[in-house]
Amino acid sequence: FPDVNSQWMDEEGIRSFRHAHVGVAVDLGDEGLIVPVIRVAESKGLFSIAAELGRLVALAREGKLAPNDFRGGTFTISNLGLLGVETFNPLVNPPEAAILAIGAVTPTPFISDGELREQQITRLALTTDHRILDGAPSARFLARVRDIMERPLLLLEYGL
Repeated sequence: FPDVNSQWMDEEGIRSFRHAHVGVAVDLGDEGLIVPVIRVAESKGLFSIAAELGRLVALAREGKLAPNDFRGGTFTISNLGLLGVETFNPLVNPPEAAILAIGAVTPTPFISDGELREQQITRLALTTDHRILDGAPSARFLARVRDIMERPLLLLEYGL
């Protein structure tokens, strides 16, 4: 999904990137949010990404991030589910094309084979800059994220 990994530049229009530098919003309490960046995320495995995120979150909370640790993101993820928020609409970090919101996992009733059951559900929301990315490609990206979250073994396809 190269359009998701791009930015709008006033002078030149859409700028696409070869590497995904994924920002993850971190709550600093009264100090607000900061978005440290996992660089070249597409080349890292799941455990490597988790370790890097843990390192960056710790540095952020200690106030020890270097400027390069929170600049140059090409896509952002915001998870307010940790605070119990089920759904929200995040704001795009200009000049990025998009930001993905992840809500809390909640038990939700659903019908399967004519029977009422309970399933764990999380809600996702994608906010985009429509100069770069409109509804159809956004929906395809979000559907792929959903597929992977529902069937995490798909991550093996990507070597994560």
